[in-house]
Amino acid sequence: DKFRGKVDKLSCAFFQFAKGKNLDIVNDCSQVNGFPLLRSDLFKLTYGILFLEIISGFAHEQDTESSFIYELLYQGLDHLQTVSDPSLFSINFIMENLTIHGYKPQFDSCVMCSSEVHVSEGLGHVPQPAEYAFSSALGGLLCEACSSLAEHKTIDLNVLNIIQGEKILDEKISNETIRSSLKILKDHITARSHAEIKSFDLVFSL
Repeated sequence: DKFRGKVDKLSCAFFQFAKGKNLDIVNDCSQVNGFPLLRSDLFKLTYGILFLEIISGFAHEQDTESSFIYELLYQGLDHLQTVSDPSLFSINFIMENLTIHGYKPQFDSCVMCSSEVHVSEGLGHVPQPAEYAFSSALGGLLCEACSSLAEHKTIDLNVLNIIQGEKILDEKISNETIRSSLKILKDHITARSHAEIKSFDLVFSL
């Protein structure tokens, strides 16, 4: 009870442990950041819960990347308090988490035959297809030939660019495009997370 108010899902706290006979004992706790601006904004709070659940869905004991994961989560929640577009910011957060764990979707070549599919804008102004086949189960884009061999969803270039953090064709990003991007990432995560990320449903209900 003495730690009540300092420890909950949306609190970053510093714990002091005392050595016990069998288990260490928590004898002090001080809150580092309670992310108050998230708690006062239901929209941002929902995305904050999503961040926590995604991190938990990929966590495992003795993770060699634990320091990077902690930093990603802490900075993600802290910046989420003040960003103007939480939904767009969440896409960047999800992609960084996938990259750390080695699950970043494959966009430049077909996940089945390795033929070139998409050329990043940074590699030159090459005309790109208007739509792409994306397989969540396989983890990336499919070329036209392979798309007939695997289950997939069709995504447009704007969705692909948003997921990759590139410029989009339209000057203003529509809510529909952002939502489509999040749904693609949800499917990709669901195929790789060891726990169901239920908070996506809350996000889509906003």
